[in-house]
Amino acid sequence: MFVTVGEFVEENGDWLEYTERLEHFFAANEIADEDKKRSILLSVCGAKTYKLMRNLATLRKPGELAYKDLIDLIQNHHSPKPSVIVQRFKFHSHFRKSGDSISKFVAELRQLSEHCEFGAVLEDMLRDRLVCGINDDVIQRRLLGEATLSFTKAMEIAQGMESAALHAKDIQKASGSAKSDVFHVTKAVKVKAVECYRCGGAHYASACKFKDTVCHNCGKKGNLAKKCRGSKSKMKNSKDGGKPHSKAHHIVETEQEETCSYSMFNLSETRSDPLYATIQVNGASLKMEIDTGAS
Repeated sequence: MFVTVGEFVEENGDWLEYTERLEHFFAANEIADEDKKRSILLSVCGAKTYKLMRNLATLRKPGELAYKDLIDLIQNHHSPKPSVIVQRFKFHSHFRKSGDSISKFVAELRQLSEHCEFGAVLEDMLRDRLVCGINDDVIQRRLLGEATLSFTKAMEIAQGMESAALHAKDIQKASGSAKSDVFHVTKAVKVKAVECYRCGGAHYASACKFKDTVCHNCGKKGNLAKKCRGSKSKMKNSKDGGKPHSKAHHIVETEQEETCSYSMFNLSETRSDPLYATIQVNGASLKMEIDTGAS
């Protein structure tokens, strides 16, 4: 005989799961007799569970009840039969959560349908809820476009489209990072440097407060000595009989306002990973880098 199951501990498990393990034990040991099943159940379930059976059986002892009656007795105590209406409401209100896979959503639907008592229409109910609760417009339109659609076919289409979308996203991500190097040239705002030719200040000469000032260098009015571009005035005293000085024309250069414009450009480089392609050479696959012409 194969090793038996342990006693039932309510805190560590579910009664329905425990009875399923018992059925596997009976099948492995080829035990089909109901009385023998009852005796094994009462001997392995544990003292706490046996006492509970005695209390629930009221006037009868556990050994006087059928195996199935004992199973139902504990099951109804721990997990009363849920309302079919409530369970169906939960089933029809369930939607796939954002980020959940199709497989996880289908597993949740199967679990929710356990107490809905759909019977022969279970597959149709699962198909309808899969289509209506898929939470993906693209997949949903594809499923609705099918003339004949079973639950199995709907699940295959949905999982296939989900997988294709993930692969396409990976390819697009790789393609986006493999673009050739590009130098972006951005023209900056033109900067004008203004300098007053009268005093050297950062303003126009027409607004200079020294425009009526007499230059100590050339004697002319209109600029300071530090910005003077003329020559010093020289008065020669004649030594040949006090002849008057000869007339001379003094040329004073007038500096026009100068405006300097500078154009500045910013260079930024975008770098990315190289592109590769796999080619066949003499029956062998070689991975080679694609020369895009960019440095």
